[in-house]
Amino acid sequence: MASSRETLLKPLPIKTERVDLPEFGDNEYVMCHGMTAREKNNHDSALMKRDWSGVDRKKATTQKERLMVRCIRDDDGQRVFSDEDIDAIGDWPSDTLNRLFDVCNRLSGGGTDSDTEELAKNSRETTGD
Repeated sequence: MASSRETLLKPLPIKTERVDLPEFGDNEYVMCHGMTAREKNNHDSALMKRDWSGVDRKKATTQKERLMVRCIRDDDGQRVFSDEDIDAIGDWPSDTLNRLFDVCNRLSGGGTDSDTEELAKNSRETTGD
């Protein structure tokens, strides 16, 4: 028997994963949260040009940082970062950023790191948002 509407509309738990951060000090960690479908759609569409004619290259080159801002949470599930932190996160060592990105992206149903690089490579430079 097919699942009922009531069953399918029940909220599902969002995947989370603890990631230790020894590079920031002893016992330091973050909780990486996956995104809901709505959050993921908003994240992905934010990379588009205002007129929806393609990907905004500047935004695509900070896609990893933008994902960190949305997915890294504290123990209570509240976001640790705001959009104003995107540039500071971009100054992290790339191995740290890539490790966290891979976890957050996997929990959010995203593609691989090479998919992200391909997106940035194939996008055109734009001026402004």
